[in-house]
Amino acid sequence: VGLGGGGSGSSWVSTQSTGATRTFKEEEVKSQKLRSDLYEKMVKLDPSEPSEQENKDKAITKLRYMTFRERESSSQTLGFRIEAMKIWGHATNKDFKTLKYKDQVKNALKTYFNNLSKSGLEGFVSELENLSQLLAESTFFKEHEFVGTSLLFIYDRERVGIWMIDFGKTTNISDRVEGGQITHEQPWELGNYEDGYFYGLCNLIEIVKENFRRARRRR
Repeated sequence: VGLGGGGSGSSWVSTQSTGATRTFKEEEVKSQKLRSDLYEKMVKLDPSEPSEQENKDKAITKLRYMTFRERESSSQTLGFRIEAMKIWGHATNKDFKTLKYKDQVKNALKTYFNNLSKSGLEGFVSELENLSQLLAESTFFKEHEFVGTSLLFIYDRERVGIWMIDFGKTTNISDRVEGGQITHEQPWELGNYEDGYFYGLCNLIEIVKENFRRARRRR
């Protein structure tokens, strides 16, 4: 999600809608090859993470590493993560990789929404709900996995807006799954191509709504 607004210019925040468990394409992790470089990366991040066998092998598969990495952020717990944020008059902030839990993400977004009017927050809620409805009705959406896409939020004194961006990994899966479509809701398993997009979007909508309710009480 990318957001912008405040002052005479604009502010933005970028949140990657990752799905319930992954930010990677299935083709990236189908290999069962054990890799020492990924083991070393894991140990550097968390020395206690490898199993006894993994420590013995001193190597892990890419799937093991990628699922481990997702657990370190809100990608797995909420289905999305904040990538970056820019508030008018302040430097761009990209220090969100370790935010894992709902309250942490909600507080970060509260900072972004702090200078936004109540009607502006209400506008973001409406935009997100409209997006959810449009996607639910879209055949194109059901026939594609949307791994690693982002929502860009931008606002200024007069307007708010949300855009879907980052489609580099978006792939047509209609010839790879039974029935030619995915739900974007069911848990991902290797081979079903589910991306959990609605899981992340629903959590994002709820967090923005909670910020709106807080702003309404305050003002």
